[in-house]
Formats: sequence, C-alpha cells, structure tokens
Amino acid sequence: MAFSGAPTLVHGGVTLAILDEAMAWACIAIGRQWAVTSETTTRFHRAVRIGRPYRVEAEVVGVTTADGTNTMRTAARVLDRRGELRVEAIATFTILGEAETARLSGEAAPPPPS
Repeated sequence: MAFSGAPTLVHGGVTLAILDEAMAWACIAIGRQWAVTSETTTRFHRAVRIGRPYRVEAEVVGVTTADGTNTMRTAARVLDRRGELRVEAIATFTILGEAETARLSGEAAPPPPS
C-alpha cells in the first residue's frame, strides 16, 4: 500500500506520474528527441483502485514552434478493463535540442553539421 491515497485507492500523484511518463515517451517516440513537461492538466473521473488491471494510452496531438521553442501537445488516459475512462491528462512538453540533452546527460554534444 506504499502508493495508496485513501485506503484501496492509488494516490492521484502516482497516477499523474504514470500519465506524465507515458506522454513523455510518446514525445520521444514521435519526435525522436527528449522532451520535458512544461504544463499539465489532469481530470480524475473515477477512482483507480490498487490491485486492478488498467491500460494507459498516450498520444501526441500537436507540434508547434514559437519564439524558437519547439513544443508537443499530448494527451493520455487511464482506462479500466471495460475501456471506461478513469483519468485523463493533457500536457505541453518542451522538446530539448541535442546540446541540451547532452548537457543534461553529461555527454559531449555532437558537433554541428557542416
């Protein structure tokens, strides 16, 4: 019960962390670059109970560039075994460039294209 909120319920923060991770990996899969969360909104429709199976889905719903910053809009949801919506989230992710990714990972940035 380490991740419970109220008895038998998964803590909402844990549920949000799972959705955030799914959306981040959707960005990485589509954009082929690392991305970090800059904004998120979550709506809890029904309880997520400990010990029950759920499916998490995430998708990229838009890509924009403004003021030199690339962002991806994402959506994710937690569905129960009947496909009923339990939790949904939307988020904006900032796409990291190669130099920023290298800096954060402690690796040398690749040389610029010639």
